[in-house]
Amino acid sequence: MTTPYGMVIARNLRAARSRLGIEQEEVARRMRVQGYETWLRQTVSSIEKNKRRPLAEEIAALAAALETSIPQLMTPTADDADVVVDFPAGEIDGQQAFAVISVRRWIEAVNDRAVRWKDGRPVTEHATVVNEPGRAAWLAPRPARD
Repeated sequence: MTTPYGMVIARNLRAARSRLGIEQEEVARRMRVQGYETWLRQTVSSIEKNKRRPLAEEIAALAAALETSIPQLMTPTADDADVVVDFPAGEIDGQQAFAVISVRRWIEAVNDRAVRWKDGRPVTEHATVVNEPGRAAWLAPRPARD
């Protein structure tokens, strides 16, 4: 099962807004206060419906508007644990997008080397979760196939 990455951001934006108990119009107002003069309630609605992709600078401003962090807005949640995150290209050469755990680690500034590029195309290697008694689960990347 795949989740478009835009839906990850959409869900996280809705969840952050819900935690604060504010409406879409209030998010838009807070964005306008930060200089995003064209933001309306419909802008927030479009992002929450995955019909509009926010720019990187807008993600930062949204984090401030929603009193949260950039990783909170961008990280797949536990609800996404059994899926892969799909970027707009979808499958590339028959490979499904990227494992949720890899996307989480990229956002945490860790490169698990689950994606490499060969001949101008991404090649995904899914990491293996390793459970050892007395230790938290950790990832062991599978060796790349060249």
